[in-house]
Amino acid sequence: MNKGTFIASLIVIGIGVWLFWGSGSLGQTSTGQDPLGPAFYPRLLAGSFIVLGSILLFQQVFKQMNMASQKVEDEEDEPEYMSFKNKMTIISIILLGVVYIFVLDSIGFILATTLYIVALMLILHERTWWKIGLTSVTVSVVLYLLFSGVLNVLLPTLF
Repeated sequence: MNKGTFIASLIVIGIGVWLFWGSGSLGQTSTGQDPLGPAFYPRLLAGSFIVLGSILLFQQVFKQMNMASQKVEDEEDEPEYMSFKNKMTIISIILLGVVYIFVLDSIGFILATTLYIVALMLILHERTWWKIGLTSVTVSVVLYLLFSGVLNVLLPTLF
């Protein structure tokens, strides 16, 4: 059994239970604006966490039972997807996300998002410059128009 996945499933279930318990203080009565009540969406999210964490947990348990019934003694030491190179890629993407969050307010949404997507594509080994440029600019502008124009969300700007 993969201990990391087992622990992660228990953590996800725990977060779901905690969210469900915490949403109880939001009340059950609906306001005129929200017929479902203020606790509906947090409880829906909590239920999703619990269900998905349980599915992950059962997958690990059934996988272990299947391996025990087949009496598989030799497991692979480390799957290919967990190679050092792939671990470094994941760490780089996480660090890039942290840097993006810190520079977002100072250089604005469009520029920060464009640079973020360029760096992300380079980390993921895309080397065609026109694909990188077209994708990063298009995604940044479309997201800006969607959030600011359609959803009326205030986004940081350079000027």
